[in-house]
Amino acid sequence: MRLGRTPGTYVVGAALMPSEIRLAGPAFTSYLAEEGIAPILDLRKAKGITARSARESYAKAAKTLIAVTAADGHLASVRGRSAALEPLGFSAEIVPLDDPYALAVGDTLRVRCLVDGRPIAGWTILAGGQIGTSTQPIPGQQSTTDGNGIAAVRLTHDGHWFVKFVNMRENSGKTGVDYVSRWATLTFGLLPAGAR
Repeated sequence: MRLGRTPGTYVVGAALMPSEIRLAGPAFTSYLAEEGIAPILDLRKAKGITARSARESYAKAAKTLIAVTAADGHLASVRGRSAALEPLGFSAEIVPLDDPYALAVGDTLRVRCLVDGRPIAGWTILAGGQIGTSTQPIPGQQSTTDGNGIAAVRLTHDGHWFVKFVNMRENSGKTGVDYVSRWATLTFGLLPAGAR
């Protein structure tokens, strides 16, 4: 990969082909709860099938934002629209509405969550990471997208951040698969004070 020489924010993305997994009922229930997939968890509870095993087809897409600094180590202001704000066209994607490298600890990062290029409303988004250069975790956050697919993440610490969601639906078309899911992850660094 070759990054530009101009200071600013660059985007690296990858989408993986779908894979399949089969989980026992209790393990699938734990996974749904851990990943914030409440609609499917609630549906399985309502149907009384939480003990039933489930087969899932899943596809993952990930994006990383990279800051290229000026010679003095600072991120120069970028003219025009940041590359961080442009969708890559993945089947599931998180698109920042603000460039994280222009934000500071205490600010709020807004993101739009898309599936098939359309905003998903009322879906759970998880965020967290690692503080600074340590292995200490950033306290996890959970939020819900609004009608425009937008969620907010409070940037509580400098360090390495992730924002993610798993969009899942019951499968009615592919034989042998109960659920189809699409994973989207966005990672970026939040620079400490004085580093921008």
